[in-house]
Amino acid sequence: IVLLILLFVLAGPIRKLGTITFARIERKGSVGLRLKMVLLILLGVQVVAPLAGVEAVLIAFLLGVLTSELMVKFNTIEKQLKTVTFAFLTPFFFFTIGLSVNIFDIASSFLFLVVFTAIGYLAHFAGTYYSVKFLLKKKAFYAGNLFNSKLSIGIITAAIGLEAGILTQNIYVAIIGSIILCTFISSIMTHEKFSLEG
Repeated sequence: IVLLILLFVLAGPIRKLGTITFARIERKGSVGLRLKMVLLILLGVQVVAPLAGVEAVLIAFLLGVLTSELMVKFNTIEKQLKTVTFAFLTPFFFFTIGLSVNIFDIASSFLFLVVFTAIGYLAHFAGTYYSVKFLLKKKAFYAGNLFNSKLSIGIITAAIGLEAGILTQNIYVAIIGSIILCTFISSIMTHEKFSLEG
């Protein structure tokens, strides 16, 4: 709680200090240094989070929200972060998750997998479809399928649940499998690209 309060209290000074520091770095033409600073801060979050008893993902998310204006102002950092994340870090994350899933566990969790996939997909679809059908009308079906693409956040949540001992290995495998299946079905159902205006 103290850490979260500190994050909100220091949000203004962090943005101000970040603006001054990044502007100076930009004047000197050392764009790569800004990315290194952001990565160093994220590494610091990873170290501090266990001491505070909070998941690093939550702190990183809040830090991202609090410094979003700064990132918009210096949009080259955002582009560099996306490149680093998607090209380098994301494959390692999914590889690690893959290592925690045994092929034999999938067979023993098959019933849970089917039930979670059916309930999860239909609940997301219905909730989104009926929420937006008055606004988007023709695109409500598309939106209902689109919101079933929840790969990263679903897997992170399941991994935290397993680590905390809330989920058993069988339930964890079924949840991971259902998240991947829902995302796969979603990508098939939304293969045609629509604009929200069209």
